[in-house]
Amino acid sequence: MEVVVPDGVAPGQAVQVQTPDGAMLEAVVPQGLRPGDKFLITTEQVPLAAVAPYLGSQPIELTVPKGVNAGQTFVYQGYEVQCPRPFPRGGRFMWTPPVQPGMMPVPTEMEREDPAGAAAARDLAAKMVGNWKIEGRTCPSCFCPLIWVMPQFHTGEHTVHPLNANQQYSLTGFREIWVCPFLGLPIPCCPIAYLKMTGEFSADGTAFTSKYRNINKSEWDPMGKWSSLTGKLTSVDAKTQRATWSFDGRGPLGRISGTREVDGRAMTYTDRAKVGMVCGSGELTLTATKVGAGGNVV
Repeated sequence: MEVVVPDGVAPGQAVQVQTPDGAMLEAVVPQGLRPGDKFLITTEQVPLAAVAPYLGSQPIELTVPKGVNAGQTFVYQGYEVQCPRPFPRGGRFMWTPPVQPGMMPVPTEMEREDPAGAAAARDLAAKMVGNWKIEGRTCPSCFCPLIWVMPQFHTGEHTVHPLNANQQYSLTGFREIWVCPFLGLPIPCCPIAYLKMTGEFSADGTAFTSKYRNINKSEWDPMGKWSSLTGKLTSVDAKTQRATWSFDGRGPLGRISGTREVDGRAMTYTDRAKVGMVCGSGELTLTATKVGAGGNVV
């Protein structure tokens, strides 16, 4: 949703915005904007009428209903709650209500120290929802005419799904790796791997996890094991809608580390990473471009 900065409002200050469905939201004006400038917000921010009951959500004591055993679930005020294992002493235990879409979470450190940056990160995360096309290349540190050590080309797709009840955006998709067996010429004609991709990133846009594996190999095969990455936000610019993450992890061939740069206006992101190969290491560059607002890629 597009918002115009009102007269007399400075960057970092909050403004009240009414959505098309009549809900009232509070948005923070990004740094660098002036009255009359426009910025984007997500309507998944907090309706003001719903804020008060959930600010600073604290654990509460629940009593296990009769007939419910350890590990079984029961409903409390619309929430599905699981009885702890082992069964709690006296039938009582402490439980914290989850934050649901439309409720305000407890402010993070970033939201307290840099509210404009936190708002920009959250907006970028919401804009990631949709279908993405992937293209890229891995260049080995040294050339060898072995099929696994030639320059590799990457193509694929993934979908970022809407926010779920766990306050996460989930990702599903695939990526194919190709080589040219003719001395590594830049012509992707021979597929060597088909990677299944899954992942999640937080609603506040500050962290993500990613996993992928070659499903042409069994999981007991070393080359069929999962690669796992963990990323965290390192910088965000509310005015340009650009952000950078660093990530690190491991795969079947060793450590993976690099950066992700997101352009929220062009709706592209680029991963640059150092990855292990059969012989030595390589430089991986992947560029993803948003091509649609939604769909299913599995």
